[in-house]
Amino acid sequence: MEILNITNTNTKEILVQMINKAIDDNKWSSKETAHILQTALSDISRIRRSKAANFSLARLLTFLVRLDYRVTISINIKEAIKQVEYFELTATSALA
Repeated sequence: MEILNITNTNTKEILVQMINKAIDDNKWSSKETAHILQTALSDISRIRRSKAANFSLARLLTFLVRLDYRVTISINIKEAIKQVEYFELTATSALA
């Protein structure tokens, strides 16, 4: 289980690492991965080269869901000043 905080500036990089780990663990080819993630081969190439900046956080989370990860996003808000106090993202693989 991965837990990420909003203060972690490399959240997208961590998600790309998780996607790459799933690809490696399953020994999928780029073509198989593109089919599973429902995306272009060029996107898989960017993922494999850890080019996280090319993807939105939402798109990376969609890829994790397509890899059978259970993704939970939790946001706690401070009532007194109405600002986000804590952000947590949990991604658990059903494949592991």
